[in-house]
Amino acid sequence: MWRAWRGLKQAIESHSPDAVHAFYGTITSFLCAVSSRRPLVITFQGSDLNPDPTLRWSRTWIGFLLSQISSLRAVAVLCVSEQLRERLWWKRNQAVILPAGIDMSLFKPGAKAESRRILGWAADERIALISVGTAPLLKGLPLARQAVAIAEKKLGAAIRLVVLEGDVAPNEVPTYMNAADCLLMASEAEGSPNVLKEALACNLPVASVDVGDCAMRLQGVWPSQVVPRDAASLGQALYQIVINSQRSNGRETIHDCSEEKTAETLGEIYRNVFRQADSLKVRVPSSAPWQS
Repeated sequence: MWRAWRGLKQAIESHSPDAVHAFYGTITSFLCAVSSRRPLVITFQGSDLNPDPTLRWSRTWIGFLLSQISSLRAVAVLCVSEQLRERLWWKRNQAVILPAGIDMSLFKPGAKAESRRILGWAADERIALISVGTAPLLKGLPLARQAVAIAEKKLGAAIRLVVLEGDVAPNEVPTYMNAADCLLMASEAEGSPNVLKEALACNLPVASVDVGDCAMRLQGVWPSQVVPRDAASLGQALYQIVINSQRSNGRETIHDCSEEKTAETLGEIYRNVFRQADSLKVRVPSSAPWQS
């Protein structure tokens, strides 16, 4: 930590920025808060405010506490979801909800047959997709496997679960999404998962537990479902999506999550920070339609 702090201080002194933006809480935002007196912007992403059941309680609590303390120094606090904003002790009323932007030109609907040909998947396979990165327990892989087994019994046929573990190049992920039948979201905790928004941009149906902003994102999206966190409910949702065999209308629901929209809003936030560098409040941009 000492090396990281020293390196951060040197970078700030070298570049002399007008503001410092920490794109994560815990020790990241805390070090940014104590490294200079320049205006601080913090984006809380998820596990910096949410409990992580896969970590020791003490480690989770320390990270959570550092996030809350560093928010006191911030002139602008951003959260990727409403659920995260509600976890703030301070600055809750001033915090802006700004989901991470996705590349809508990369994540877009494509032909299922062609995508399967590229990946070497059989045309008649039923395939569910889950993204776990390097945290399979946090992302709910055991629950997803149980749900697939339940859906297979109902279907009377095999459903292959394809697990993305962070080893697929980002520009190849849309091919997987366009080739799959359903995305499974089974995480223990989330902020605003990018994989969900990417699936929606590809019109991939989603079966999800109620985590992060998934319920909000899936409002009006069909065929997709948000269910309680148990294998039977998630398996039933997967089964219904697989037998329906249709793409969703997800893309039309997430235009507020494009990289362009996010950059536009973030630019306005920065301008407000620069104009009010000596103020502890930053006006919430009127152009943010998702801001309550």
